[in-house]
Amino acid sequence: MLIERGSASIIAEFTRRSSYASGKRVEVRQGDTILRGTTAGLNDAGFLVVRKDDGSDEIIFAGGVRAAGPGCR
Repeated sequence: MLIERGSASIIAEFTRRSSYASGKRVEVRQGDTILRGTTAGLNDAGFLVVRKDDGSDEIIFAGGVRAAGPGCR
Protein backbone atom coordinates (compact mmCIF):
# COMPACT_ATOMS: atom_id res chain seq x y z
CA MET A 1 0.00 0.00 0.00
CA LEU A 2 2.80 2.41 0.91
CA ILE A 3 4.67 1.81 -2.34
CA GLU A 4 1.58 1.80 -4.55
CA ARG A 5 -0.42 4.65 -3.00
CA GLY A 6 1.87 6.51 -0.60
CA SER A 7 1.70 7.31 3.10
CA ALA A 8 -1.45 9.44 2.83
CA SER A 9 -3.43 6.33 1.88
CA ILE A 10 -2.26 4.54 5.04
CA ILE A 11 -3.19 7.52 7.23
CA ALA A 12 -6.62 7.72 5.57
CA GLU A 13 -7.25 4.00 6.08
CA PHE A 14 -6.16 4.12 9.72
CA THR A 15 -8.42 7.14 10.32
CA ARG A 16 -11.36 5.37 8.69
CA ARG A 17 -10.93 2.26 10.86
CA SER A 18 -10.03 3.88 14.18
CA SER A 19 -12.62 4.76 16.80
CA TYR A 20 -10.10 7.18 18.37
CA ALA A 21 -8.77 9.10 15.37
CA SER A 22 -11.42 11.78 15.29
CA GLY A 23 -14.17 13.10 17.53
CA LYS A 24 -13.25 11.11 20.67
CA ARG A 25 -13.01 12.88 24.02
CA VAL A 26 -9.64 11.81 25.51
CA GLU A 27 -7.11 12.32 28.25
CA VAL A 28 -3.45 12.09 27.32
CA ARG A 29 -0.98 11.35 30.11
CA GLN A 30 2.49 12.67 29.41
CA GLY A 31 4.57 12.16 32.54
CA ASP A 32 3.02 14.31 35.28
CA THR A 33 0.86 16.23 32.79
CA ILE A 34 -2.66 15.36 31.69
CA LEU A 35 -3.92 16.95 28.50
CA ARG A 36 -7.68 16.82 27.81
CA GLY A 37 -9.40 17.42 24.53
CA THR A 38 -11.03 15.84 21.50
CA THR A 39 -9.17 13.90 18.84
CA ALA A 40 -8.93 15.81 15.57
CA GLY A 41 -7.40 13.28 13.18
CA LEU A 42 -3.82 12.52 12.25
CA ASN A 43 -1.29 14.93 10.84
CA ASP A 44 0.67 14.26 7.63
CA ALA A 45 3.29 12.30 9.58
CA GLY A 46 0.65 10.08 11.20
CA PHE A 47 0.71 11.59 14.70
CA LEU A 48 -2.55 12.06 16.59
CA VAL A 49 -3.86 15.62 16.86
CA VAL A 50 -5.87 16.57 19.95
CA ARG A 51 -7.92 19.77 19.97
CA LYS A 52 -7.66 21.18 23.47
CA ASP A 53 -10.55 22.96 25.19
CA ASP A 54 -9.02 26.35 24.36
CA GLY A 55 -9.29 25.50 20.64
CA SER A 56 -5.57 24.97 20.04
CA ASP A 57 -4.24 21.75 18.54
CA GLU A 58 -1.61 19.59 20.21
CA ILE A 59 0.30 16.93 18.29
CA ILE A 60 0.75 13.81 20.41
CA PHE A 61 4.25 12.41 19.92
CA ALA A 62 4.14 10.19 23.02
CA GLY A 63 1.87 9.47 25.94
CA GLY A 64 -0.98 7.29 27.07
CA VAL A 65 -4.24 8.13 25.29
CA ARG A 66 -7.47 7.00 26.96
CA ALA A 67 -11.13 7.83 26.65
CA ALA A 68 -11.97 10.65 29.03
CA GLY A 69 -14.01 9.54 32.02
CA PRO A 70 -17.60 10.59 32.63
CA GLY A 71 -17.90 14.16 33.74
CA CYS A 72 -14.59 15.14 32.15
CA ARG A 73 -15.15 18.23 30.07
